[in-house]
Amino acid sequence: MKLTKEDKSLIDACEKYGMKNRSKRHSVSATLVSKSGKIYNGMSMEFDCILGACAERTAFFKMMPEEDEIKTIVAMHKSDILPPCGSCREIMVQMNRKNLNNTWVIVSRREKIKLKDLLPKVWQKVFD
Repeated sequence: MKLTKEDKSLIDACEKYGMKNRSKRHSVSATLVSKSGKIYNGMSMEFDCILGACAERTAFFKMMPEEDEIKTIVAMHKSDILPPCGSCREIMVQMNRKNLNNTWVIVSRREKIKLKDLLPKVWQKVFD
């Protein structure tokens, strides 16, 4: 699916947030829009002992006390857009099952796709 003006604004916001907060320990930024329209930002947490967190998860955790549905999300390293890792994809589904069908993931400066297309075989169907 082609990007909207809102999607392009989200990319710009993510890039600006990343440039402002980038450091040795924080190289990836993520910005998401919740179902209610609120914007949440996050930076990766990278430490020498392998412990850390993805930028997407940092944004999720900021959102989680209030909401659990994501409308659109983008992650970037410098000016490159990155799709979320497998763990972040799984967390989005576990946060709220509706995210699987309703969340748009921006995967390039020209395209976004639904989370279900990034994570088509959800393991937890066995447990529903």
